Amino acid sequence: MEKKQPIAFCTVCHEYSHNVAAINQPHRKTKYGDKCKGVFSSALSNNDWILCSNCDGIGNSGGKCVQCDGWGWILNRKL
Repeated sequence: MEKKQPIAFCTVCHEYSHNVAAINQPHRKTKYGDKCKGVFSSALSNNDWILCSNCDGIGNSGGKCVQCDGWGWILNRKL
């Protein structure tokens, strides 16, 4: 089953979020526990994201998808 499209991304480490409350808020730690000084930027448009072609949006291709990091989606913006 295709994963839900993220709605925000960190401006520094590019981690994604599904949490609307995170938009414009500091991103203090990455999923690995490292410190991050970024802010979550909104990416609410369907044009902001493309479905991962490696895993077809499920986030898994024989293990966690390395192309989309398990999200099923890839940010479609120039950063």
